[in-house]
Amino acid sequence: MQFDRDVLLIPPPVPSSKTLCGILVKDNRQTKYLNDLTVYRETKKIIRMKTKIIETILPTTLGILTVLGLLVVFNLIVHNGDAFNSPDNGFFKLFVPIATIIALTIQFTLTLPFWEKFKSKKKVWGLTLVQFTGMLCLISGLIFGLVFWEPNFGINELFLVSLTGVVAFTVYWTVNLMTLKRLNG
Repeated sequence: MQFDRDVLLIPPPVPSSKTLCGILVKDNRQTKYLNDLTVYRETKKIIRMKTKIIETILPTTLGILTVLGLLVVFNLIVHNGDAFNSPDNGFFKLFVPIATIIALTIQFTLTLPFWEKFKSKKKVWGLTLVQFTGMLCLISGLIFGLVFWEPNFGINELFLVSLTGVVAFTVYWTVNLMTLKRLNG
């Protein structure tokens, strides 16, 4: 005797109340686990964002404040105690806010990714961190000298302005990278 499979319908077994409750309890545990996992991931994401904000703002601010402090001391020495009434007064009012915005942008877009590469590898583009930073300071200082050089004062002025730029960038990047190293512990 043959049975047609479509005709023979066997109802599925009815789960007992304990099994049903067991499934519900298991689902509640999974839901709680998923909720805890979601909270953990969100918390981790917030911590990463806060860390990135701190790594962007703090080293940049400390570097700029250090350079400005040195410039104030330099102006005090050169201008006999009258740093803010010197001809460079426009520098403090105009150039510092612009330089701060540029420095924050560079810190976020370039410095932090390069910092991560230097942390994972010892060399980037065949250069160590010290070599890379030294080359960056030298090139940036020379460009600074060319941009702010007044040709009327001669080649000696170009040398002094370039030297000032190299020193300023060296101080800035030293403070910036030391702060990053300290933050990353």
